[in-house]
Amino acid sequence: MVVDLYWPEDTGEDEVFGQVSRVLGEEDDPETETEAVMVKYGLRGEFPPEVVSEAERIPREIPDSALRGRLDLRELNTFTVDGRDAKDFDDAIHIAPTERGTFMVGIHIADVSHYVKAGSPLDQEAYARATSVYLPGRVLPMLPEHLSNGVCSLVPLEDRLTMSALVELSADAEILSVEIGPSVIHSKARLTYDEVQAYSEATSPLPEHARHLEGDLHLLLKFTTKLRQKRLREGSLDFKMREVKVDVDAEGRMELIPLREETARGMIEDLMLLANKVVARFLLERRIPTLFRIHEEPTLQRFQDVSQAIGRLGLAFPGGEPTPQAYQDVLKQVRGTPRESVVNSLLLRSMQQAKYAGENLGHFGLAFDEYLHFTSPIRRYPDLMVHRVLREVLAGELRTGSREVDQLRSVLPTMGEHTSDRERNAAEAERDLTKYYQAKWAQAHEA
Repeated sequence: MVVDLYWPEDTGEDEVFGQVSRVLGEEDDPETETEAVMVKYGLRGEFPPEVVSEAERIPREIPDSALRGRLDLRELNTFTVDGRDAKDFDDAIHIAPTERGTFMVGIHIADVSHYVKAGSPLDQEAYARATSVYLPGRVLPMLPEHLSNGVCSLVPLEDRLTMSALVELSADAEILSVEIGPSVIHSKARLTYDEVQAYSEATSPLPEHARHLEGDLHLLLKFTTKLRQKRLREGSLDFKMREVKVDVDAEGRMELIPLREETARGMIEDLMLLANKVVARFLLERRIPTLFRIHEEPTLQRFQDVSQAIGRLGLAFPGGEPTPQAYQDVLKQVRGTPRESVVNSLLLRSMQQAKYAGENLGHFGLAFDEYLHFTSPIRRYPDLMVHRVLREVLAGELRTGSREVDQLRSVLPTMGEHTSDRERNAAEAERDLTKYYQAKWAQAHEA
């Protein structure tokens, strides 16, 4: 149950007292536990009626007026790759050779900023939530389903408004040019991670409906491998952690599903990192502030502690300094050995948490000098904020030195703190509820 507490300084009473405001349900029931976790972390469940009403007034059909000034990319072989049970498709991709012998890679992101206007009830609710929360057995989306799974989602065989990053790459995956702008696409297929993984391992062709994309997928796998190799050479940390998805059915039964599609997920990850990086650079070159995704280097105390800990295992950081390259060197030393899991955990615990901030401080874990989140505006508010800033810059409405830029810069610290806080709450809530289901699973499997 939920109890409201009343304190003597507010009530004039001699002692604190509580009043039951809500009964959550039966004890030791999965639904009750879910509600309790939501209350504990201040997670929002149902959307207010005015927010649902505003969302549902947005038509699914795209009016001709919305296409003016957009790149028309509907003829390209764009497609999405997501988990089998995904419904909100933020991103689509494509690759095409150019006449110059180079390759154009497109990362096309749902143009949520076209539909969610700043200051509207829909926007205020999205900001309050700041992120979609993926609890075992229940999703708490940042946006109502009409948008997250419908109007904005890049479903196959339908026109969708997007913000695209078109990156020209050399044969060695070096960035030659970048074009960023609003666009319209028509996804040709929806693929899943396991389908792409099977294709990458040559154990199965793509499904019949996507067979025409095999050549494109082959090129994307080739280029993202080069992008990853380059990133790792420059110090980006590569923790080999075994990931397990907790799946809960309608009856509350839990299943632990290992995530094995490493190549497929890595391909999408590297394309999203590429888009996030080039958008960050685009805004920094124009001296436009926005919410950056930062990851500061470990504090001196934490670095000294982890140095001593790995020293007892016969390991050391080259150079004795907390650099991404030094961390990567230690990871390489233990890769594939019995000590790998322990060392991974020690290194992770020594690092600071990534967060959102109004200034670019770089990303230690990725070894990137500039980085932000651009690729998931359906489920992360900072991405939506970046899209809005981009839209205003491209339209000539936001210029360095203007009053609008000063106003934007003044609100970014508060936005960074709020969105970082909601992100941490979501992660802790997911961990809390996952532990409950794991305990229930262990209880059910007692000998």
